[in-house]
Amino acid sequence: MIHVYNAREAHIPDILKIERSAFAVPWTEGTLIGMLYREDVCFAVASGGAGALGFVILQAGGGESELYQIASRPDARRNGVASLLLDRAVDFARARTSERIFLEVRENNRAARNFYEKHGFAAVGRRRNYYADPIEDAVIMSKKLTANEETP
Repeated sequence: MIHVYNAREAHIPDILKIERSAFAVPWTEGTLIGMLYREDVCFAVASGGAGALGFVILQAGGGESELYQIASRPDARRNGVASLLLDRAVDFARARTSERIFLEVRENNRAARNFYEKHGFAAVGRRRNYYADPIEDAVIMSKKLTANEETP
């Protein structure tokens, strides 16, 4: 069974491994540790008993939230881990009265875009040359969190 709970410093080594497997430019250990102690940040980890299976980082404030990171271990993908983590982040955003969640995703990352669309996000804009290694545009996606869940 998979459990989702608040990340702790003990999870950082596992999270760094996931980070390096999922992102061309991973966050540093210091940045991740700093996120652990912010009250405006949901930093959650999914575990099935053998270390972290995935993690999510979302920041809420000013009526909006931004999903910074969500990733799962390669051997844990397509098992519902990311969906559980996203649900936790959405609950956090709602609890902090966010009306909308935003995120950026690589234009060519069709699997991620499909995942977000399945969870109610829609493309609302673009950031040119946002990503490095390789240089690529970001698609800005948004999910509305008010009573009427339609996006954008």
